[in-house]
Amino acid sequence: MADVVRIGITGDRKLIANLRRLEKKLMRKIIRDAMKEAMKPLLRAAIAAAPRDEGDLQRAIKDRAGRRTRLGITRAVLVDPKKLMRSGEPTGNRTAGSFQEYGTKHHPAQPFMRPALDTNGRQAINGAIIRINREAQIEAKRGSRR
Repeated sequence: MADVVRIGITGDRKLIANLRRLEKKLMRKIIRDAMKEAMKPLLRAAIAAAPRDEGDLQRAIKDRAGRRTRLGITRAVLVDPKKLMRSGEPTGNRTAGSFQEYGTKHHPAQPFMRPALDTNGRQAINGAIIRINREAQIEAKRGSRR
């Protein structure tokens, strides 16, 4: 899907070791909060790079929780099709994000998600890893004092 950027973190041994010391509920909260915070620069970049017409596309770009599996939690920056629908219009243009990103035969591409990911994706991943590690270490120390 063109109008979705998903970021997930897997395989960092130090991170996994720190998280295993915690309760599952606390671990999920730490990951969820860190991922949400880490995606903010990517979200801002996508909104800033989106073509401006009436502003519908910028208002439709959102940060959402992704799937939670036994392997991890993901976050997504996406174009919410419900936000593209105007009041009074039964269908709206649900594919406007894809049309802008890739273009059509009548409209040249105006990418906004890919450039946002290219410039901020690594920063988002590193920021999430650092924050998760920091929070996990703090909580592990708290737990060992109890």
